Amino acid sequence: MTDNPPASNRGVRIPLPNMVNPIDFARFDWYEMTFDGEDDGRELMLLSAALGVRPIAARGRNGYAAAQAFDRAGVRLCVVYGSSARAGELHIEVQGGACDELVPVLRRLWPEHRVSRLDVAVDMFASFDTLDAACLAAVESSGVRHSLIVNSEGGATRYLGSPKSEVRVRVYKKSEQLIALRPHLAHEVVAGIVRAEVQVRPSKREVKARAATLSPAACWGFAQWSKTIAAAVLGFDAERTVTSVNASSDWRRIRHYMQRQYGPAVAKRALEVGTVAMAAELLELFKLEQLEG
Repeated sequence: MTDNPPASNRGVRIPLPNMVNPIDFARFDWYEMTFDGEDDGRELMLLSAALGVRPIAARGRNGYAAAQAFDRAGVRLCVVYGSSARAGELHIEVQGGACDELVPVLRRLWPEHRVSRLDVAVDMFASFDTLDAACLAAVESSGVRHSLIVNSEGGATRYLGSPKSEVRVRVYKKSEQLIALRPHLAHEVVAGIVRAEVQVRPSKREVKARAATLSPAACWGFAQWSKTIAAAVLGFDAERTVTSVNASSDWRRIRHYMQRQYGPAVAKRALEVGTVAMAAELLELFKLEQLEG
């Protein structure tokens, strides 16, 4: 098996004639997540049991020295990266049609994860020129950068947003892209599919954690201008995504990681000196007794 086998299903999903709400077929097409786990094989066993396949060795990247891939029938489901400088940190990447199966599984197994990148695609039968013009009209007053790339094979892609920004939108001729990728399977490609896709790459840790809870459609709300495109062009209202967390949510996250990292050591100290003495030591350590006065 190759290190990166081609996917036979690139995740195209188009609306049925009676499906009038595009929000129903918005779907993840790329999902990258990081979480703090046990980098000793146990997490791989959990994922293997959930997917019903065994991992195979793959190439590490971006500071992760080790990697394990999960393939099924020649289709890559995901890659798990580990052995980084940050002890216990694991990173998982899922692309294409595998997202439909994998994202719910990953969210169930590791709900406390952080999303570094997600793409949400909406496929439809449409005129590219008409959809392109509608997108430009939707962002005309926002000052969003955009560019159009065309090729001699009939492909075309409109990019909206800076390549370095957290949010970017692509609108492109999906049928032509599939034919260019696999010309020998051109006869299997349905003609006339255009894809609108939002890419989100959160920079703040709390926003990454927030992204791990959102539906595909909600991800169009990460920027006001992408929300406008969703409403004006795709026909659904994506609630503006809140990119900050309140104090109580932030404290729950801090408490979770404190317990995970220092819980065993604190429990051991309590056995040695007693819970009252241990609590007094913590109060002194964090200067909390001064607040009582």
